Amino acid sequence: MIHIAQSLDGCKPPLPSSNVRVAVEPIVDWTTMVPLWWIASTPCRHCGLSPLDEGTFEMACRKADRRQPQPDAKTLRLRRLLDDNVSLDRVWNELNDPRNRPTPQVTVEAVMYSVRTRGLAALKEHATIERLSRCDAAALTQIDQRIAKLGAKK
Repeated sequence: MIHIAQSLDGCKPPLPSSNVRVAVEPIVDWTTMVPLWWIASTPCRHCGLSPLDEGTFEMACRKADRRQPQPDAKTLRLRRLLDDNVSLDRVWNELNDPRNRPTPQVTVEAVMYSVRTRGLAALKEHATIERLSRCDAAALTQIDQRIAKLGAKK
């Protein structure tokens, strides 16, 4: 067997023929590499600190991580849904549930249009009641404020 690593001493390696097998030896002998945990726990010969001590790059990263803002409720919810023990069906149902979304502004505008055109009696109509039942708290507050402002103008 011809070893290519042995033949790279400045001359061209021999061309393999059909009856010669070529083996490529690794350039780096990984068995002689120093384990990374040993490097991380060994103190610096200049300052005496190890990479795990205060004032090192790792500590700077830990401090930066602590300064990061806490994730909001939406981010935490999405991380929970990405967990391995959550089924795809459950994720799809939760993401597509209309109760987990804000009320579309079009719904608010439809309610306000009916109130402007037919007055407060429009709030007793079946279509308006159905639209109001699909509104979240923020949309209901917005509708209340706009109706109060509309009543104040008249």
